[in-house]
Amino acid sequence: HRACVAATRAALQSPQHDTNMSKLTSSIWYETFEMPSRPALKENLSVDACVIGAGEASAPGFASGPALRFPRQGRLHALKYYAGLADAIERHGGHVFGDTKVEGIEGGSPAKVTTANGKTVEAADVVVCTNGSISDMVVTHAKQAPYRSFVIALAVAKGRVPDALYWDTPHPYHYVRIQPLDAARDALIVGGEDHWARC
Repeated sequence: HRACVAATRAALQSPQHDTNMSKLTSSIWYETFEMPSRPALKENLSVDACVIGAGEASAPGFASGPALRFPRQGRLHALKYYAGLADAIERHGGHVFGDTKVEGIEGGSPAKVTTANGKTVEAADVVVCTNGSISDMVVTHAKQAPYRSFVIALAVAKGRVPDALYWDTPHPYHYVRIQPLDAARDALIVGGEDHWARC
């Protein structure tokens, strides 16, 4: 995935748009896990993931127990990412339209997209990038379930919590991450406890 992140960063780079794509460390900690004994590390290594022992997670004072640690993860600003993506599409000859509701998609050659104001777009391919499918109202939706999640954000002193992403593996899971606020503060974001939302 590092190559994908690098390619995305390169494609979206432009003087007008800084997507705030940063390199972070992600840690997953396990509630029960037995670490087998192995010989001590005797040379420098460069790896994609490493298993770290109890008390060695990147947050001081937090004894996570054994964890998987993934360096060089990414975080981006969603609106800046969107602006950079739109700019990249237009630089490469594409078109971006707002305030245009799609009401119908037909397959075929060419495929056809119909909008609420009666306009159509024909293309060799149509990619539906919506949270829930708008072109297939049975197959996709029958595989989805409504879930509710929770999140809170607290202001903390800048640098008080290491800038990383943390999540655990129970069901429901939990996550913690940092979002820079200003020169003096970070937002400590804590979320999870996802559960099925009965209709």
